[in-house]
Amino acid sequence: MYPSSQVWHYTNAAFAVRPLCEEALAIGRSLADPLLAADALHRLGHLCEDENDLDQALSLFDQSTALYREVGDQWGLTRPLLDLGRLLSRRGDQATARSLLEESRRIAREQGDSWFAALVLWTLGHVAVAVSDAAGAGSLFSEVLAQGQSTGERLLVLASLEGLARVSGLRGRWQEAARLLSAAESLRDAADIARNLPGQSGVRADTLTAVRAAVGDELFAAAWAEGRALPPDQAIAIALKQVEGQVSQGLCIVRYL
Repeated sequence: MYPSSQVWHYTNAAFAVRPLCEEALAIGRSLADPLLAADALHRLGHLCEDENDLDQALSLFDQSTALYREVGDQWGLTRPLLDLGRLLSRRGDQATARSLLEESRRIAREQGDSWFAALVLWTLGHVAVAVSDAAGAGSLFSEVLAQGQSTGERLLVLASLEGLARVSGLRGRWQEAARLLSAAESLRDAADIARNLPGQSGVRADTLTAVRAAVGDELFAAAWAEGRALPPDQAIAIALKQVEGQVSQGLCIVRYL
């Protein structure tokens, strides 16, 4: 029998392997190791989300949250809180999602985890989009963008550009949204970034679909080409103008997070 800490280390190297996660959960329970069990439950929740079994994912994230609360592991607690908030936002429960996300962000800041706090802030931006709060979303995404610029974390920068493209959509500026999405894609290619923030790939796909439907293929192609040609600094300047605008009616984007 491996010591629980050794099993924890082993499963950390295999985030998306169900048999290992299930074994880690069983060992955590048999050894009365709530941290190992909480971590395994969180990982299994992500696997269920990947399989679009959102009910089971929510249940697993909730169980993980409860165990982290029970042992008082604040750093660990931030992770399932974020994921509960994301999925509840997708289900349309924006008030509960916001409450959980704000708790996660508060703890992350108290723990000095500025990167994770920015990730939660980015997620809160999408909650704001879901309730058509263009001004609030623009402010949240711009704050994450500023952090990405100051720390050199390009994933935060391009994710914020994609978020601000959704703000453009809320305001009915769909060609601008296409340009921002294209500029973000160009930055991803130039920096060779393969990673995504949690929920980012689904949001991007649904936003692209909404933008293309709003402007039509011809205008979309032209705006996309313009965005690809934008230098990053110019794309960021265009995106930050969102913060000063007013909410107008735009096409509803299906996926929230």
